[in-house]
Amino acid sequence: MKKIILFTYMFLFFNTADIMAGVLTWNDTLKEALSKNPQMANARNSLELSNISYKSSFLNYYPDISGSMGMRESDSGNTSYSLGLSGNLSIFKGFKDITEIKIRRTNLSIQEAAYKRSLADFVYNLRISFAQVLKVQMTAELLDDIQARRKNNMELVNLRYEAGKEDKGAYLKSEADYLQAKYETQKEKRNYKIVKSELLKNIGKDIYEVIDVTGTFSIPAVKEEPSKEILQINPDYVIAKYRLKASEYELKYKYGDFYPSIGLSGSVSRSGDNWPPEENSWSAGLSLSYPFFSGGQDFYDLKSAKLNRLMAENDLKDAEHGLMLQIESAYNDLIDSIEFYKVREKFYAARKERSGISREKYINGLISYQDWDSIENEFVSAQKSLLDAEYGVFVSWAKWLKVIGEEE
Repeated sequence: MKKIILFTYMFLFFNTADIMAGVLTWNDTLKEALSKNPQMANARNSLELSNISYKSSFLNYYPDISGSMGMRESDSGNTSYSLGLSGNLSIFKGFKDITEIKIRRTNLSIQEAAYKRSLADFVYNLRISFAQVLKVQMTAELLDDIQARRKNNMELVNLRYEAGKEDKGAYLKSEADYLQAKYETQKEKRNYKIVKSELLKNIGKDIYEVIDVTGTFSIPAVKEEPSKEILQINPDYVIAKYRLKASEYELKYKYGDFYPSIGLSGSVSRSGDNWPPEENSWSAGLSLSYPFFSGGQDFYDLKSAKLNRLMAENDLKDAEHGLMLQIESAYNDLIDSIEFYKVREKFYAARKERSGISREKYINGLISYQDWDSIENEFVSAQKSLLDAEYGVFVSWAKWLKVIGEEE
């Protein structure tokens, strides 16, 4: 199936740093989770069961062969022995054998698509869990920097206050800002325990294990809008399409009940009073049967199969419309998040520049504490908003992959 190229660059969610003790990259996390998570193990087992069912459908083309051996004694003292081999082969059942193979092959395709959907959903949840740990780590580092900056500001204001160049209210405000930054830093570090435990649970590890994660968030460059071609690889659409196909085969299978059945049978045997028995006999036969009347069950089964096919056809149409809407919505969310990040990036650059300038002006007494404090607060807010926007792009990208049914 031809795939359209939607992005000019691959979106590198996390870097591929070398594995360090206690430090997980995204690739490490995914590999370990896929091997340990019970949910994915069951999904793989379900797929294997469908594969076994498909392979077993070919057994209908093999004969049933059985052997027998016996000994009989009578009250007259006579003993007789027997050996036998018999077999049956169905050579025509109204095309039901070949139709059953097609049904099971279609069900296998459905299970393959269902596995792909389960994998995409699982990877999405794991990716978000990993990203939350990464974001908390990055936020904690940012808050450490903000805390240090607030402490430096407090010391600067205190010097000016002691020199009589600033009022006590300004010093108390700077002290409160420092305590607020310290509180936020400690709160984020406590939150790390929660998100880390959630990630370990999703992987299948002990939730008390000590780990860190490593990686970066990157911003994708979107090339073009999604078209209907991308719908063809969506697992939910593929499932709906194959269910329609399966319902068509089921209908053909039910029509097979109105055809005669033809079968072959044969046997060879030996019997006698001595062992091994020496008297040979054989038989062969061709049988034809036709169900003239089964209480009307065949007609009702056929009617139900027709309705099931009609329902599957409607489900496919509904899936096409609904999934395309989800795809377009996820795409728009991704574009919005990228554009919002670019805006936040500009604000960050501007407020960083203003912060440096205003600091020099405040030290030299060229602006008031209120003006400097306002600019400082804007810069701190811009730092946090930029990280939030970066994480928002990641979440939108992860959701996009989930909607189209791709795990990477």
